[in-house]
Amino acid sequence: MFSTDEKVTLTADLIKKLRQYAELKAEYLKYSGVEKLTHLLTALAVFLILFVIATIILFFLSFALEACLEPVVGKAFGYCIIAGIHLLLFGCIYLMRNRLIKKPILRLLSKIILKDND
Repeated sequence: MFSTDEKVTLTADLIKKLRQYAELKAEYLKYSGVEKLTHLLTALAVFLILFVIATIILFFLSFALEACLEPVVGKAFGYCIIAGIHLLLFGCIYLMRNRLIKKPILRLLSKIILKDND
């Protein structure tokens, strides 16, 4: 069938091809990991920017609401009403944390990490 020299040559070629394949696969995994990390960091940066903007908006809206409430209920009670609204908002977010925070984050992470690039 095959002589010993041919078997050695075929085996050497096979080992060479397997080594090349392993190197290419390692390089592909490296680039794939970098791409997924880039998507993840971009999503995190966008979230942080939107969170800061939303916090600033909430801050100014709170002062605007206090200015509207001050003539009606007074300054101190106006701040108490706003604090109550913030507490109520926090409570609603806490009660719905799985649906509003946990599940979307898990969905985003699984979409980024488990995405097949083929």
